[in-house]
Amino acid sequence: MKNNILLATLIAFALVGCVNSKQPQQSHPALPHQVEIAPENNTLKLSTLFKDYRIIPLQGEPLNCVIDVAVADSMLVIGGKTENSSVHLYTMDGKYKNHMITTGRGPQEAYNIQSFKLTDSVTVEILCNFAERLFTYSLQENKIVKQRNLPKEIIGSEDFIRLDTARYAFFKPMKASLSNKNDKYKINILNLNTNKIERQFIPITPNDEYICFSQTRRFHKRDGKCLYYDVFSPGIYQICPDSLSLYIAFEEGKYGFPRALLEKEYRSFDEFAAVCEQCPYIWGHIDMAESSKYIFSTYRYKNSFYLNVIDKTTMTSKSYTHIYDDLITDATFNMSEDVLWSISAISNAQIFSIEPFQLKEIIAQKKKDGTFEAYQKKHPQPCVLADSLANDDNSFIILFYE
Repeated sequence: MKNNILLATLIAFALVGCVNSKQPQQSHPALPHQVEIAPENNTLKLSTLFKDYRIIPLQGEPLNCVIDVAVADSMLVIGGKTENSSVHLYTMDGKYKNHMITTGRGPQEAYNIQSFKLTDSVTVEILCNFAERLFTYSLQENKIVKQRNLPKEIIGSEDFIRLDTARYAFFKPMKASLSNKNDKYKINILNLNTNKIERQFIPITPNDEYICFSQTRRFHKRDGKCLYYDVFSPGIYQICPDSLSLYIAFEEGKYGFPRALLEKEYRSFDEFAAVCEQCPYIWGHIDMAESSKYIFSTYRYKNSFYLNVIDKTTMTSKSYTHIYDDLITDATFNMSEDVLWSISAISNAQIFSIEPFQLKEIIAQKKKDGTFEAYQKKHPQPCVLADSLANDDNSFIILFYE
């Protein structure tokens, strides 16, 4: 499923709008940081970045897929579809507590979820019903305490972030309605006190009317900054109520995807996909997960998958085709194997997931190889977990601490 999500980013030629006065410029005279991203055949040894870890097996209702994770008030907020909900609360030990919003069409229900965000340590806001409504959930009161109807300009948005107490940024990848002439921009700054749009950035282009888009994260917050990234962007932007400016710029270099290729008209999705797979440029670069020290992301170069890590202490970037997990599994994975996968990040940790059947397969192979006893002595916890769970149980959430 994760590979399918990544492949869906092929259609990201939606981002080919021309620069105008309301769109962030691709060049900046005083960029705070610049990094070069280049495909390299490296192996990331996890202990070189992380000093500790925590494995959390998610118990309770079966989750179809874990798509987002946040940590708040000593609880896990999990985005993942079950029969009755798509946003759930767990303890830090993985015990199911409750769902936060029920699937349905009632007064405090939602028939789909676009995104959720922690707006402070005890509050979760949930964008739902194709961005027609915004729910506020109190972790202290353990219930929905507020719901807002959003204006038509916001409908179709897929992600959001709170910029201050009144103003929010909403992202939409395409027009929600071809008949809505006011539906012109990807980023809309909404004042919730007035329910009016105050600023707009990045025009929606004609190509966007014919595509859908499947990146899971566009907005995140770190160190007091509200940040925005979308596939094929020239870098990570800091977004404020009145401005959008580059926070980290990606040097174009020899691997930067040329704007001329993005702006070219394609007869079909398949034609654009073929260009991406055959060209000598990075493509499908998505899902920034930023902690205090590192920014993790994934991209493709030709037909291969890469993990990229930006070290914020040195402002350098390095790409990897393999991960050597010497902390938990004592195994090496190709990025295309879809085993350890970055989901999100908190200030002091990167958050990954792994499926129980994958851990069981790794341990079974060690038994065949005759290395299991040594592995069990070094890593007893994963062995106990593998024995206690079925292949189709919920994912493990792993926090790798910096």
